[in-house]
Amino acid sequence: MDNTAIIKKYFQSWLTRDFSDLDTYIDEKIIYRECYGPIYIGLDELHQFIDNMMNRQKVLNWRIDKILPTDKNTYTVLWYFHAVEHTEYDFDGASIIQFKDNKIIDVAEYQSKHETFRPFKKEGKNEFNN
Repeated sequence: MDNTAIIKKYFQSWLTRDFSDLDTYIDEKIIYRECYGPIYIGLDELHQFIDNMMNRQKVLNWRIDKILPTDKNTYTVLWYFHAVEHTEYDFDGASIIQFKDNKIIDVAEYQSKHETFRPFKKEGKNEFNN
């Protein structure tokens, strides 16, 4: 499986709730930094995080918008995330994902609000006309 397919498989795992082959594409020394602060070091901690989330969260959509290769081992992934825990929520995000020996070794996630606005847009004008 190539790196892009591995990225897609990992994202899809959150929708199917099937992580049975996670160890085949995540390095045992993974460093996983979530967009809201937690960090998991090692496959054991990542498994604990996933098990915990399976009990309290349901991912409704984790859509990949773009996968941008930086080099052969580093990818920037732009995505949209929608889930429910106590309440429903969504946001846009980006992940920098690094590979070593065809396994994910490092993930750093970043988040931004999904709803955007243009505070300085002039009425009747858009990006294509002045």
